[in-house]
Amino acid sequence: MSEVAGPPVRPRRGRGYDLLAMLAIGLVIVAAGLLPAVTANSGGTVTVRGTVTLDGQPLPFFPVGFWTTADGPVSPTTTDANGGFTFDVSDTVDGYAYAGTVPDSTRAIMSIDGKQVVRGVMNTARTVSPIYQGRPTSTAKALFGGAKEVRFALQEAGRISGTSPIPASRVRAIQVRRADNSVIQTMRLDGRGRFQSMLLTPGQYGVVLVPKSPGLPVVGDAIVRSGATTTVALDEPVTGATVLGTVRAGGKAVGSGVPVLLEQDDAVLASTTTSSTGDWSFAGVAGGDYTVEVGRYDEPDAVSASASSVDVQIPGASPSPTVTAPTATPTDTPIATTPQAAAVESVQRTSDAVLPQQFTVNVPEVLGEVSVNTAVQAAGRLSGTVTVPAPPAGTAAATARVVVEEERTERVVRTASVGSDGRYSLGGLQPGTRYRVFAVTEPEDATLSEMGSTTATAGTSAGTADVVVDRPALSLSGTVANAASGRVTIGDASLLQRTATIDESGAYVLQGLVPGAFPVVITTAGRVPSRAIGVVVSGTQQVVDLQPGPQPATFKGWFINSGAGVPTITGTATDEYGDQVVFGPDTDGGHVTIGELTPGTYTYDPDSFRGSAPTVDGPWYYQPPTGTFSLSDNATTDVGPIVLHVKTH
Repeated sequence: MSEVAGPPVRPRRGRGYDLLAMLAIGLVIVAAGLLPAVTANSGGTVTVRGTVTLDGQPLPFFPVGFWTTADGPVSPTTTDANGGFTFDVSDTVDGYAYAGTVPDSTRAIMSIDGKQVVRGVMNTARTVSPIYQGRPTSTAKALFGGAKEVRFALQEAGRISGTSPIPASRVRAIQVRRADNSVIQTMRLDGRGRFQSMLLTPGQYGVVLVPKSPGLPVVGDAIVRSGATTTVALDEPVTGATVLGTVRAGGKAVGSGVPVLLEQDDAVLASTTTSSTGDWSFAGVAGGDYTVEVGRYDEPDAVSASASSVDVQIPGASPSPTVTAPTATPTDTPIATTPQAAAVESVQRTSDAVLPQQFTVNVPEVLGEVSVNTAVQAAGRLSGTVTVPAPPAGTAAATARVVVEEERTERVVRTASVGSDGRYSLGGLQPGTRYRVFAVTEPEDATLSEMGSTTATAGTSAGTADVVVDRPALSLSGTVANAASGRVTIGDASLLQRTATIDESGAYVLQGLVPGAFPVVITTAGRVPSRAIGVVVSGTQQVVDLQPGPQPATFKGWFINSGAGVPTITGTATDEYGDQVVFGPDTDGGHVTIGELTPGTYTYDPDSFRGSAPTVDGPWYYQPPTGTFSLSDNATTDVGPIVLHVKTH
C-alpha cells in the first residue's frame, strides 16, 4: 500500500484489495510530506529528503542513498537519530533511491539493532519493490512521480518453519524453492523432525519435501509476511509406483547385466541392469508417461541424481506444458549415405546380449506396480580363433584385438581383445548380417603391427570367424597445414583408436590400422580441435593431408535487467556438436568475455539458467534468455545486451 501527500488517491476496497495488501512481496511504502522532497541547488544538483520507518517507528542510522546502474552508490548516507535523511545528487543522473542494501546486492536483507530489514528501492512509479530489476530508472527530481517527500516504510524479513511428516531417515531433502523450482535453501531437521528456514523477504514460496525412494515429493505453500514465521504443514509422502519387467529374448530371460533406462521427455531419469533372471525395476515413479529403453548404456544427467533436480509444481506458479508421450519404436540407427559420413556418427554403447528397443509406459495416478512386457530381439554374436605369427626370438608376443565393421559403411561397430588362448567372442550385432572382421596386433613398436581379415555372418548362436594374421597393418600419413606441433587422433577410444604427434614440418604417421572408415581429429597449438572428419583407410601406406581446426572464437555480451548489469549469472549455450559456452557465475557488471571457444551457432539452454536470481533471499528469478548466436573463426562476437526479465509467482 502507498500513499502520497497532495491529491488524494482513492484506495480499492474488498477482498481482492485486502489480499493484495497481505501478499505484497517486500512492499515498500513511500509518502509525500509537506516539505518538498527535491530542492534545486546551484551547480546542477538537487537535494532529496525523506524518512525511513520500520513497523511505524523511525529507523535511525540506516543506510540510504541514490544508486545508478553505471556508478553504483553516488550519494550514500544514513538516516539521522529520527530516521530522517537528505542527500544531494545530480539532477540529470538516472537511478534509484534506496534504503538498506544497495539495489544490485544479491542480498535484500540487512541486520540493524537485532532486526532483519528488507531494503526498499524507488523510482518514478507509484509501486515500489525491494529489487530494482525490471523497473525503469528515475532522475532525483522525478522520484515517486515527483512526490514532495519520500518515506520508506520498510518490512522485516520472515521465516518458514514446520515439522517433517516422516522421520529424517526417510528424507532426502527439505527445500525452499522459487516458482521456477530453483532452490533457495535446503533446510535441516533437528532431533524432533522440525525445520526452519533462513531469513526470507516477504513473498510466496514453495516448501518441497523430497523423500527417499519410493516416496514422492510433497509441496507446501508458504506465504512469508513481515517479521513473522510462517508454519507450513506438509502431507505425508505417498509411495510412488514401481515400474518393472523381465527382459526376454526368444522367449527366454536374458540373464544379468543388460542395461535398462527410464526416460521422460528425452531425458534419462534412472538406469539399472537386469538381474540373473532378467528382472529389472524402478521404484518411486510418479504418474505420467515414460519410456523404458532396453539394451543401451547411458547415465542420468549429473544433476538428475540430486534432490534439487526433482521438479514439482510450486503453488502459485504457472504449470509446465504437457508433453506428448513418445511412441514406442526400436532404436534404429539412421543410415549413413557414405563411409565418410558413417565414420563421424556418434558411437552408442549397447548390450552384447540384445538389440536396443524402447517401450512406452503410462503410470496411472492410482499408483502401484506397472508391469512392462520387455520382449526384445537377441543380438547377433561372432566368435573364433586368431592365429598370430610367433614373435621374433627374445621378444614377447604382442596383444591382439578383433575389429568388426559393417560391410556397407566400413565403420567399426564392435571390438574385442584376444585372449591368451587366441580366442575371442563379441556380441551386440545384427543377427543374419554379414560383417568384415579384422585382427590386428598391438606391439610396443607400432611399426611392427600386423593384421589379418575375414568376413562372417553374425548369429544368435555365435557365428564362427577365425582370423589368420598374415600381413603388415596399414598406416596413414600426411601433413597438417600450418602446424608445427600437436597430434592427430584416428578412431574412437571405446573401439579402436590410434594417435600420432605432428612434427615441426607438420608431418604425422598413424600406425597399426586396419581398413575401414574412421573419424579423424586434429589438435594443434593456437587452435581449437577440429571437427571430426571421416577418412577411409584402404592402402598400406595411404597419404592424407589434413587441415587444422579453426582459430578460437571469443564471446562478448552484457547480461542486463532494466538497463543494469546482472552481477551473477549461471547458464550455458550449446551448438549442434555439443560444444558449450559456459556463463558465470560472476560477471563484470553484467559484462562477460569468454575466449578459446569453438566457432559455430549456439542456442541458449533454458534449464541451465535455473537458479540465476537477483537475490539469494527472495522469491524472484531471471527468466532465461532464448534464441541463438554465432561465433566466428578468430573473431570476437559482441552479441550486445542479453535482457533477463525478473519473474516471481
